[in-house]
Amino acid sequence: MHRTALLLLAMAAGLPAAETPGAREIFDKAVASQGAIPAGEIHDITLDFDGQVTEGKRVNTIRRIYRYRARDRSFYVFTGSRAAPTKRSERGVLGESGYWERSSRGRIVRLRSGNREDLASIKTIRKNRDDFEGMLRMVLLARIADGKSKLKLATRAPVLLEQDMPYAAAHTLGKDRKAHSYYVLDLEREGQPKLRLFIQLGTFTVRKVVQFDLEDPSKRKWFYYFGPFKEDPATRLKLPAYFSVYDGLPVDPKSMKDRNRVRGEPKVTINTGLEDKDFRPIEKSEE
Repeated sequence: MHRTALLLLAMAAGLPAAETPGAREIFDKAVASQGAIPAGEIHDITLDFDGQVTEGKRVNTIRRIYRYRARDRSFYVFTGSRAAPTKRSERGVLGESGYWERSSRGRIVRLRSGNREDLASIKTIRKNRDDFEGMLRMVLLARIADGKSKLKLATRAPVLLEQDMPYAAAHTLGKDRKAHSYYVLDLEREGQPKLRLFIQLGTFTVRKVVQFDLEDPSKRKWFYYFGPFKEDPATRLKLPAYFSVYDGLPVDPKSMKDRNRVRGEPKVTINTGLEDKDFRPIEKSEE
């Protein structure tokens, strides 16, 4: 019965189970389809995001700018409210220990791990950076095409995503769900949560990612959706023009709204030559 069910699912997806490629072959095709720059050639990354962030029952329209340098993990994040331009935050880290944030008076404040009052801000910056690096692994597949990941097929045959109902579903998953099926790969890296990638047949683009809980590997924690994909003229990379994130599977209009945490339009630029001052502004009147 189990084999019969698998065969029927494969036939519905338009590809017999016996013809399903291996996990590594599927992933390599996804990387190639993106037109990837090798990971070693990605020196710095800027992500400019316009969209909505939900905190509790409150939805905020924001602009968020991330900057990241691969060689030393220098990191910068700016968040500004579209509704209240004066409401903004700015923080980051230069190198291993150069933590800082901009104070309410607009000055740059050095943060020190030996100062208890600074620890909460330092932990926030570290989490922001970890979260950003996690997102990069989904958006820039070259960052996980380094031989350090374990890959395996989560299902023997491709699947359909008829139940999912994220924002911009028609652009992400297609108007006719039965016309698009997905290879499903599990990707594991030491010390990082497992990712389940849904790679669209034909285009080999990653349209959905499930992130599992690091502490409880059986628990699905976050659901990401990407699309449509557009080619960046400068790098020739195919990148998502829209993405959305949920803390539960969106299956109807109510859960699409209630479970959504982030949605909007990202713009990614690579290797613009970011310098130290781009990760920690220097001011004469530092506190």
